[in-house]
Amino acid sequence: MKTKYILYPDQLPRYLRHIGNLYLKVVSRELCDLELSNYFDFLITIERYEGTLTQKQLAGLMYIDKSSMVAILDFLVQKGFINVEQNPADRRENLISLSKKGALAVSKINDCETKIYDSMLDSVSPEQIREVFDLLKKMELRLKEINRNR
Repeated sequence: MKTKYILYPDQLPRYLRHIGNLYLKVVSRELCDLELSNYFDFLITIERYEGTLTQKQLAGLMYIDKSSMVAILDFLVQKGFINVEQNPADRRENLISLSKKGALAVSKINDCETKIYDSMLDSVSPEQIREVFDLLKKMELRLKEINRNR
């Protein structure tokens, strides 16, 4: 039977996961002095929202479920990277902000990720990068559509 696929259907998700894991290994190795083996992207996302981000919003932005979010936040609080406080406007919500330690870590993370990103993409044109992101966005939208219709 002939197939229209260049890859088997399971290869693309597996390869994307592999690239993500490999990227995380490189970042973790560069930032080993932070006492943080992962969750770098959580700290960067929290920093972008400057203390206005709720736990529920962060879970949505990071594409993870509530129970995983609680465990990650507990870890980051325990390590001293973030603060979690009850939202005075809505007591059912928790607001998440960076601690001083977290803000210092974000500065190092941003520098490190910029260096790795530049090195990783030094032989790739801006047009190629845009094409990859456009393709990934189309795939994401299509998967969301399929999920809604089931």
